[in-house]
Amino acid sequence: MIETQNIEQMLDKVGVCVTGFSGTSMMPMLNKDTDRALIVKPNAPLKPGDIVLYRRDNIYILHRILKINGENLVIRGDNCTAVETQYKTGDVIGVLGGFYRNGKFIECTAEYSQKYAKAADRTYLRRKILSYAAALKNRFIKPKNNK
Repeated sequence: MIETQNIEQMLDKVGVCVTGFSGTSMMPMLNKDTDRALIVKPNAPLKPGDIVLYRRDNIYILHRILKINGENLVIRGDNCTAVETQYKTGDVIGVLGGFYRNGKFIECTAEYSQKYAKAADRTYLRRKILSYAAALKNRFIKPKNNK
């Protein structure tokens, strides 16, 4: 019998965990259909650009640190428009050390991670405008009734 453990138990026990994930918040860097994340227990001070694992209610979230103000984090997924500011460095469970894609391991070095952070920043305004446009459309344009 194989005992199943959650990510936090694995990190406490062996310091690393490989896991799948859902959602699109870290695209284009991470793809839920092809990638498996290697999460490591934090062993160095966190810094902007790190992709961290934390828990929102009972759901694990993997997002990038944009800023650190003392113990307070400013976090956002690369494919998201909203930032989260309610988390602290002590809320971080693990850090993305790399990921497996099609059998190949891609290490999340600072250089590699920063490349995707810059790409996300370049498209942020476009994503924000599209997000507002979609919200306005949903609020003011009623779907046609197909009878």
